[in-house]
Amino acid sequence: MINLVSAVLVLLFSSTLWAEPYLAVKTGQKCASCHVSPTGGGLRNDFGQAYGNSLAAKPAAAAPLDGKLSSRFRLGADYRGALRVEAQEGQTSKSRFQTDRMSLYFSAELLPQSLTLYLDQQFSPASDNRSAWVMWKSDSQDRYLRAGKFFLPYGLRLEDDSAFIRQLSGINFSNADQGVEAGWDWQSLSAQLALSNGSAGAAETDNDKQFSARLVWIKPEWRLGGSLNENPGEQASRRMANIFAAMQALTAQWLLEFDRIEDRQPGSEVTRLILFAEVNRSLAAGHNLKLTHEWYDPDSDVDENERTRNSLVWEYMPQPQLQWRSGLRIRRGIPQQPQSNGEEIFGQLHVWF
Repeated sequence: MINLVSAVLVLLFSSTLWAEPYLAVKTGQKCASCHVSPTGGGLRNDFGQAYGNSLAAKPAAAAPLDGKLSSRFRLGADYRGALRVEAQEGQTSKSRFQTDRMSLYFSAELLPQSLTLYLDQQFSPASDNRSAWVMWKSDSQDRYLRAGKFFLPYGLRLEDDSAFIRQLSGINFSNADQGVEAGWDWQSLSAQLALSNGSAGAAETDNDKQFSARLVWIKPEWRLGGSLNENPGEQASRRMANIFAAMQALTAQWLLEFDRIEDRQPGSEVTRLILFAEVNRSLAAGHNLKLTHEWYDPDSDVDENERTRNSLVWEYMPQPQLQWRSGLRIRRGIPQQPQSNGEEIFGQLHVWF
């Protein structure tokens, strides 16, 4: 059982945010409305900075730092630190402080509204160039082409890389890839196609390439989309597909995604199924309550081996560019795998500009 004193400390004094697709649903906007990257995540643009600041319980006494060096150059940063208290079946509970991420962003408009150079460099917990690309946009801003290292278009762009749909698909903010990507926006439709090495940013070793595609139909109150991913190989290959939906209803934001992953190796084939559901409800200015349910079947041919993870999270943003987040996660699996059964009480601090 989790130590009660540690649990109370976490809930009272700890912290913060994983960047959230539910905010796009709440505003009826696309990810590119708030971020320099057309598929979301990373450096925020002018609108993203202003909107993020507007979510605070009270405005800042002075103008928050926006990282804008000039009309063409912008800096940004994200810090996420956490305290976690975990209890695993059959083991003594553990607590730890950790830095989840410390990253700096930089963008330069080499040609205004047309050619952009972008860099996302992580310094902690390990030094890593998470993303580095150059992007061309059409005069009408409804088409783009980028090349370099970027996060692949696939499913809901959750910031929480530990979510089953992010961790098990391997497409998350810890695994960018080298390649090219094209994107289009037609009124309510948004589409991206990417061709990449399929090596998660590591050195390429063969001629096989990974293909990713994402299509979303976006309306003010709801959105519906799907993704495909094919990563071939001589010794191992993977094929993934998902459908996802989100809507604004009953003063809350609802998200849903279902994934199917097929892993092939010589003489074996495993099909994995994943379900993710989330609801967000604003309690007051600066306060958000989040409830998530995750279900994972590691092999559809094996009965009664499913795992679940349920989370209840409270998010509090007392002022612009500062958020506290704390919550409880409960993991459940089969008795033969005690590592899949346990509880976690956590807090995260998020500071950004």
